[in-house]
Amino acid sequence: MDAYALSQYEQEELDKRKLKWAPTLEEMKLLLIASTGFFVDAYDLFAINLIVPMLNYQMYGKLSGTVTGIALKGGVLKASANLGCILGQVTFGYLGDVMGRKAVYGKEIVATVLVIAAPKYLTPENFFTYITCFRVLMGIGIGGDYPMSAAVVSDRANLSRRGVMLSFIFSMQGWGNLAAGIVSIIVLSCFKTAMHEHHQYGQVDAVWRIITGIVLVPCLGTLVQRLLLPESKKFKRAEEIRAIEWAEKEGKVYKPTENPANGKLSTSSASLAEQGTPVTPAEPEQGMGATAALAEKKRAWNDFIDYFSEWKHLKTLIATAGCWFLVDITFYGINLNQSIVIDAIGLNKSKEPWQYLFDNTRSNLIITVAGFLPGYYLTMFTVEYIGRKWLQFGGFIMEAFFLGLVAGDFDRLKTKPAGFIVAFAFLQLFFNFGANATTFIIPAEVFPTRVRGFAHGFSAACGKVGAVIASLAFSEAAAKIGTANVLWIFFAISIAGAALTLLLPETKGRDADEIDEEERRAKGLVHNLPPADN
Repeated sequence: MDAYALSQYEQEELDKRKLKWAPTLEEMKLLLIASTGFFVDAYDLFAINLIVPMLNYQMYGKLSGTVTGIALKGGVLKASANLGCILGQVTFGYLGDVMGRKAVYGKEIVATVLVIAAPKYLTPENFFTYITCFRVLMGIGIGGDYPMSAAVVSDRANLSRRGVMLSFIFSMQGWGNLAAGIVSIIVLSCFKTAMHEHHQYGQVDAVWRIITGIVLVPCLGTLVQRLLLPESKKFKRAEEIRAIEWAEKEGKVYKPTENPANGKLSTSSASLAEQGTPVTPAEPEQGMGATAALAEKKRAWNDFIDYFSEWKHLKTLIATAGCWFLVDITFYGINLNQSIVIDAIGLNKSKEPWQYLFDNTRSNLIITVAGFLPGYYLTMFTVEYIGRKWLQFGGFIMEAFFLGLVAGDFDRLKTKPAGFIVAFAFLQLFFNFGANATTFIIPAEVFPTRVRGFAHGFSAACGKVGAVIASLAFSEAAAKIGTANVLWIFFAISIAGAALTLLLPETKGRDADEIDEEERRAKGLVHNLPPADN
C-alpha cells in the first residue's frame, strides 16, 4: 500500500469512529469561512422577494408583489442578481482553476452599498433601473461564491463526510432566507408606530434600505478570513500533474520549485529542461512572469478541452448543468415570486400598507421555517447514507407531486389558506431535501480538481439561466394563463429533471481525482506522477 493509499485508509478508519455528519474542529473552521459567504449570498438573493412589495408601494403607492403595470420590469429587478451570477460563476470558476483558489477566493464578495444608496429623487422608472444595474454587479460576486466555496471545501474534505460538508455550506442558503424574513419582521416592527399609527408611509424607504444593508456586517467579517485561506494540497497536486503532463509532451523533465512569496508551485521554464539534462531550480521567483502565466492559462484551458472532449465526461457535465437548470426554474420561480402566489391564494388581504407588508413577510417566514429550512438538514443527515443521485431523483419526484397537488386544487386552496401553507411547506421541504441541494453537491464531487471550478461554475451558471427565465416569465405567465397553469409547467419540468438525473453517476465516496489519474495513466498521458501528500 503506497503512502497515498495508506493516508486515505487511515483517514477512513478514523472516520468510522465518528458520526458521518459530525465535522471536526478544523472542518468547522473551514465551513464557517465558506458558508458565511453563502449566507450573505442567499440573504441578498431572497430579500428581494420581500423588498419588491415595499419598492412597489414607495414608487407607485400600490400594495402588490408585482410591480404595477410593468410586470416584466419587476421580473428584471428580481432576475438582475441572477444575471450577474451567470457571469460570476463561469468567470470565477475558470479563474479558480487557472490561478488557484487562494488567488481568487474572497475577491468575489461584492458589497451592497451601491444598491442601498439609490437616490430618492429618481423617477420610478429610473429608480428601478438604478437598483437593477447594481444588483447585476452584486450578482457577479454572488455567482463567484458558488464554484469557489464548493471547490475550496471539496478540495479539502474527507470522502466520508464530503457530502455533509457541502450540504452544510448550502444549508446557509436556508439561514440566509430565514434571516431576511426575521430582519424584515424586526425592522417593520420598529417602524410600526410611524407607519401604522401615524401613517408616515414614506418610512418604507428607510425600511428596505436597512433590510438590504444590514447584511454588510457578516460580509465584511468573512472577507479577511477568505483572503488568508491557504491553497489546498489537492489543488497543488493537480497543478503539478498538469505541468508534468505538459513537460512530457514537450520532451522535457519537470521539477517543481516552491515559490515562498505565494505558496504556489512554479511551473515556469526555470523548472523545465531537455530530457536527460539535470535540472537545478533557479532562484525562487517573486511571482510568475507574463509568459509563464500565459502558459499556465493555456495548459488549464487545454485541460478543459481534453477532459470534456470525451463523451462520458461531457455527458456528466450536460446532466449536472441540465438538472441545475431545471430545478432553478421551479425553485426560483416559486421563491422569487412567492409574494405573488401568496397574493393569488388570498393569504394577504390587508389594504393598510404596514399590515400588508408585515403579513406578506410573515407568510413567507412561516413557509421558510416549516419547510424550507428543515429540508437542508434532512439532506445533511442523510446524504452519506442515501447517496446523491437517488436523493436528487426522489426530490424531483416529490416536487412534482406537491406542485401538481397545489396546481390541481388551486381554486379550492384559495378558500383554505392553511391547506396551501401545508402543501407549500412540503414543496419547499423537498426542494432542499432533494435537487436544490444535490445539484450543488454533485458537480463539486463528480469532476476532478483540475476542472472542478470551471465545471461547477458552468453547471451553476446554467442553473441561473433557469432562474432568470423563471424570474422574467413568472409574472407575465401568471397574468396571462393563471398561476395554477404556471405551476403545472413547473410540474412537467420536475419530471424532466428526474429523468435527466438518471444520467448521473453516484458520487458518494467517489474520488474523482483518483479516477482521473488512472484514466490519464491508461492513456499514457503521464508516467512519473509524484506521490500525493495528504
